[in-house]
Amino acid sequence: MLNSNVNHYGTLLSKSHLTLPFVHCVQTGNKTIRMASFIVICIQITGLTASAATFDQVHHIDGGKNNLRGSIKSISRQEIVIESSGGQERTVAVNEVAYVEFKKDPVELRAARRDMFSGNFRGVLEKLDKIDKPSINQPNLIAEIDFYEALAIARLALTGDDEHGNQKAAASKVVEFRSNHKDSFHYYDAVEVLGELAKTLELWPAANKFYKDLESAPWPDVKLQAIVLQGNAMVAQGEFNKALEFFERVRNDQTESGPLVDRQRQLATVGVIYCHGHLSSEDAEKGITVAADVLKMASESDFQLLGRLYNALGVCYAKSGQPKDAILSFLKTDILFPQERETHAEALYRLAPLWDNINRKDRALRARSSLKTMYPESKWAKLL
Repeated sequence: MLNSNVNHYGTLLSKSHLTLPFVHCVQTGNKTIRMASFIVICIQITGLTASAATFDQVHHIDGGKNNLRGSIKSISRQEIVIESSGGQERTVAVNEVAYVEFKKDPVELRAARRDMFSGNFRGVLEKLDKIDKPSINQPNLIAEIDFYEALAIARLALTGDDEHGNQKAAASKVVEFRSNHKDSFHYYDAVEVLGELAKTLELWPAANKFYKDLESAPWPDVKLQAIVLQGNAMVAQGEFNKALEFFERVRNDQTESGPLVDRQRQLATVGVIYCHGHLSSEDAEKGITVAADVLKMASESDFQLLGRLYNALGVCYAKSGQPKDAILSFLKTDILFPQERETHAEALYRLAPLWDNINRKDRALRARSSLKTMYPESKWAKLL
């Protein structure tokens, strides 16, 4: 499932060998890329090149020896069947697929994939616009082009892009993709994006409907992800006690194990910490204690998780009357995880009053200015 790899591509990219090189640039929205040389290396290693391939390739989230080459025989919402050159058929569950390259991919589509992984969503649209779609007669390729176009437009809308900031129009584009390609292996990616768009638009019944659809997926990790997203929607509505119920459901679900479900439990635990920071000071102290345990287990390359964790910790420190520790937590998000746009925007928003409280008006002004400049359409900028 690709969508979890780029925004917000945490669920799968964090498990992929793409993680370390790419994670510095994912979701940057064309901001400074701090490890550009590693991106080139990563592109070469993963086969995301512009040259034509002689086979289809299914890239596994764990990469390397788990990647499969051959001829794709069938695709559905749940699985991809690929036949090797020796005639052996292998079936791959969609939740274990990082991305797919088709033998007849247009070079512009391959370039668009690179831009998607690097967070250059405008670049995705520019590359796709050069493709002569009427000349393509393979449904799988049309589905790929339509998906990347819809996803890029949605990501631009969610990040408040000036030109593509219409979230309703973006949602219509994703709905169109889902309707036209009901059996695409990107189906559940589209559902997740629709839920996020509905949440941003504060269309809560619609968001809940999409998350319930996501919860109907056959894989335990995606089911848990859907519950975490429902908890996040409750947080966005300020319903922290209700959000806790969703997050605790995931934390207490021990029916499955493995890195994918474990990560959803970690995200749910971060949600619990964040909620504690919005309740009593005693709850905030509990959150601080729990955060220490998550930090011990979290992967250093899981920037999405760590960014959210430091923000949650900062909220707890602020609630418990420890402003300097709160500042340090939000600064970690600001300095280390700026590619996590929504998380970074929140950190800047919360830093401003904390700097004011310790008479650092210059730093408070800088935080507010950065927030307005970098994320003018975010909900955090609108709260200033």
